[in-house]
Amino acid sequence: MCMKFQLPIAMHDGLLVTDIDGQRVVIDTGLPRSIGTGLIELGDRAFSLVENFLGTSIASLEKLIPGGIEVLLGADVLSEFEVYIDLVAGCLEFRERRASLPATAITLDSFMRIPVIDAGIGERSLQLFVDTGASLSYLQPGATIGMEPGPTVEEFYPGHGHFETPTYEIELKVGSAREGHIIRTRIGHLPAALCPLIGMGRPQGILGNDFLHHFRVTISLGEGWILIDPVATVPSSRGKLDGVVAHDSWAHLYDRVQRESFGGFVDELTQRTVEVFEMLLPGSARVLDLGAGTGRLSIPLARLG
Repeated sequence: MCMKFQLPIAMHDGLLVTDIDGQRVVIDTGLPRSIGTGLIELGDRAFSLVENFLGTSIASLEKLIPGGIEVLLGADVLSEFEVYIDLVAGCLEFRERRASLPATAITLDSFMRIPVIDAGIGERSLQLFVDTGASLSYLQPGATIGMEPGPTVEEFYPGHGHFETPTYEIELKVGSAREGHIIRTRIGHLPAALCPLIGMGRPQGILGNDFLHHFRVTISLGEGWILIDPVATVPSSRGKLDGVVAHDSWAHLYDRVQRESFGGFVDELTQRTVEVFEMLLPGSARVLDLGAGTGRLSIPLARLG
């Protein structure tokens, strides 16, 4: 029998958080070694954690992460599974690794266990670290020359803490410079002390977890591939699909404000609303979603058909 088990997952303060046996766990593909105390059990397997990795420890993060965490689950453990993430549905699955490469999978490189994906900005090809522990995507400052800066925001990076960066809204192709999945996302600059992180090897930047608002993904770090499935698209004024999700690129900011104000209430309300629609409207149906604050229902309702 194939092993598969499911956990809830949500974005909290820019971190991808789940609960494993009562422990608050951050899913962090950008961390080569998992950090915590003792062991963590996933299904019928147990994995050792280290208390400190390159100066990063749970104790050093306690004052930096609201609510605290018990485990940073890194690439060493994640690479033992296929990991499915559907952030819109709040679903995380750990699955047994398959032997064959799925036909539509995108191959990944790696550097120090951290996955690396092909991407593109305009006609420019580049490679990015895939870091689900980063709430923002990052490029070297030279890559944003000529771009109009947006708001300056405060960000957080494990091992460094909080810092401020200007942001830039860009159109990014994920998976390939020519035929990648297109999203509009924000990017920033890492502080000078962290720039060497994206100066090592070939990658020129970091793809943060914002892309999970746009896609359902299955990632196999051990086998070196990722499946990307857009959660929804909307027609642009030009009559083409532009790859923008049904709620706009500021959605992660709305979500952050809602979660800091109401905790998990909004996510729970969304899930319960979708379950009611499933009971009332079996099969396909047309639902018109209007009004401030209800746009977050558009994607899960669209997935119901």
